[in-house]
Amino acid sequence: MTGISYKAIVPALIVMFMLDIIGGTLMVGAFGVDVSSAAQLDELLQQADYLMLSFVWGTFTTGLGGYLSARWAADRPYLHGAVFGLATLLLAALMGMEGPFWFTLLAVLCTLPAALVGAGVFKRSLS
Repeated sequence: MTGISYKAIVPALIVMFMLDIIGGTLMVGAFGVDVSSAAQLDELLQQADYLMLSFVWGTFTTGLGGYLSARWAADRPYLHGAVFGLATLLLAALMGMEGPFWFTLLAVLCTLPAALVGAGVFKRSLS
């Protein structure tokens, strides 16, 4: 597509995934789960408090990624936020999303809006 700066979107994706890995590692540790135990990890993915914390963190990092992609682009912050959100959904689908259906559905439905909110925060900071 014309007018899309992938030099803005790709680094924002990298930042988001790095923060997701760090946050996920800290959350798993905070819940006292042995990462070498598949049974413990499966059990963790059924705990509502872990899932909600994971959802909040993931939504925050997606919003931050939308903000960064808009900021690092030369123009069209909402377009870059939207492309970032769609790229996030595509990568999540390719990597496979874990957890109950309601969690996956909630995450999918909130990804694009979170990225657009991040882009909107950047746009408002310009005024």
